[in-house]
Amino acid sequence: MYLVLMDNALRRIDQARHWMDGEDSLEKHSLLSAAVQIVGELRSTLDVRAGGPYAANLDDLCDYMSRQLVAANLQNQVATLDEVADLLRQVRTAWGMMQ
Repeated sequence: MYLVLMDNALRRIDQARHWMDGEDSLEKHSLLSAAVQIVGELRSTLDVRAGGPYAANLDDLCDYMSRQLVAANLQNQVATLDEVADLLRQVRTAWGMMQ
């Protein structure tokens, strides 16, 4: 389930990236809002108490990625989208290795 959610978020970020060059796009907003929602879903499944520092760090990272996606959306920052996608890919790789 988590890998599918991360793949969906990455897909939406990639799709939104193509809308960054144009005008203020409703499609870009929709895709990035969906990515923020997916990251929020991932974050909501974390048990910070039971998961200790790893869960707490992942919670902080999810918060950071959500804020960065919103900033990228508002400011048309492709570099910020790339940063978030890279972070999410790293989390996905680590998660996949634990399975």
